[in-house]
Amino acid sequence: MERSRKFIKPKADVTTDGLYISVKICGVNVNCLIDTGATSTVLHPTKYLDIPSRDRPRLEKRRYNIQVADGSVVTPLGSIEAILEINGKLVKHSTLVADIDAPAVIGYDFLHAHDCQIDMGGGSLLFAGEKLKCQRESRMESIFRVTIHENVVVPPDCEMIVMADIQGKTQGGDSVLVESNMVRMDAEGIRAARAVVKPEDGVIPIRMINTNKEPKQLYKGTCAAYGEQVTVGTQHGKAYGDDRINSLKETNELPAHLEDMFNRCREQVEPDKHEAIKNLLIAYQDDFAKSKNDLGRTNLVQHRVDTGTAPPVKQRPRRLALSKREAAAKEVDRMLENGIIEPSTSAWASPVVLGVKAGEHLALCA
Repeated sequence: MERSRKFIKPKADVTTDGLYISVKICGVNVNCLIDTGATSTVLHPTKYLDIPSRDRPRLEKRRYNIQVADGSVVTPLGSIEAILEINGKLVKHSTLVADIDAPAVIGYDFLHAHDCQIDMGGGSLLFAGEKLKCQRESRMESIFRVTIHENVVVPPDCEMIVMADIQGKTQGGDSVLVESNMVRMDAEGIRAARAVVKPEDGVIPIRMINTNKEPKQLYKGTCAAYGEQVTVGTQHGKAYGDDRINSLKETNELPAHLEDMFNRCREQVEPDKHEAIKNLLIAYQDDFAKSKNDLGRTNLVQHRVDTGTAPPVKQRPRRLALSKREAAAKEVDRMLENGIIEPSTSAWASPVVLGVKAGEHLALCA
């Protein structure tokens, strides 16, 4: 006698795509993919840069690679101690910063550390004893992978427009902000330029730049960039920057370090524009150095000079004129005090060269 077999029919609304949850990472809203197959929690570099500089955690270097879902290997830029806010609860968690195909990934390390449970059928995540509703990727309108539409060759040292496909749904009329698939494409000397484009039938033009000395083949389906849906337009007729200028400090006084720049600008523009230039300088005063000691420094990259197998070059020191020795000594002391230079025992060495810069003052030349 043959037994009858019963098949279980899946729910009609259940899809096989990923679950996303909204998380605030260091104060920035990020849609995070929940991935039990990822051993680490990862944040995309552009989302890391969205964190205001005053709140942005220091990026600590890591010397290992990670393998992503498509099998390719990615080198993280580093890791940060990130503050994650989920459903009003704050959690500190070590997070990698790497070029992945999602804004962020909540990995097994986080899920295990906080005893999370995933209900795939119900589309929810149990966190800190509370069930949180997740959103399925197919129903999200803001996260896209941008892939090459068809095989194309980009000439050396050139840029060209390439057609690309949006892997996701977009709302009609809205634009897509395209940003390069940074680390993976940069390692091959090619990347997509940042741009805002209007999608038509899921296809968009992107500008690809090849910095290599030989042609570069891009294959259909290669993830060249990722996109986020944005709404472009003016706000009640205001131009960009109006809000910042309208929120000037009550004193409305021009800082002393910008007075010389303002005076030089006034000599070259009509009087009716003087007030606008002054307001602009006040609004963006923090973007100007107050002195030659007020220098910025990035913690995202470390500059390296690859000398290959070349032997060190050590040039003989040259005597400075007596009138310049005191100025040279003061300049060296100033740069040491401000962390611009540091003592070195390198085999590479060159003598000091003093040059005359604007204002008739002496400065060391690199």
